[in-house]
Amino acid sequence: MPMTYRISRHVVRFTKRSDVKYNEVLAVLKGALEEAREAHPDIARWDMIVDLRQSAEIRTDMELRGLAMALTQQMPVLSGKVAAVVTDPTVTKRMRELSALAVQAGYKLRVFRTIKEAEAWLKSGRSGR
Repeated sequence: MPMTYRISRHVVRFTKRSDVKYNEVLAVLKGALEEAREAHPDIARWDMIVDLRQSAEIRTDMELRGLAMALTQQMPVLSGKVAAVVTDPTVTKRMRELSALAVQAGYKLRVFRTIKEAEAWLKSGRSGR
């Protein structure tokens, strides 16, 4: 499976293992968040980790805008914090561009090199949950 997800307390973690069609990314995002809501109705808002360390796929400008819009549509479910874990320099650049679009949509998207850094950042804003 080129893109998988795992749901744990307060976090939906996506892992992209290879190239994935844009519409499939959107479908996995929507499906994972619906599953998280149904499985844990006591959790109102979810953080996201997107693990892109195994991917070198580059999204187009239009796809980046579409991803930012998809995040906006999920505003009632998401906490507003998305951590991207990236090692490829070109993918890192594109994720930073998505980060700028995410800010306009009301999200904080930060790019990290390790899962540990991403998890620490997400946990830092979770006091009181």
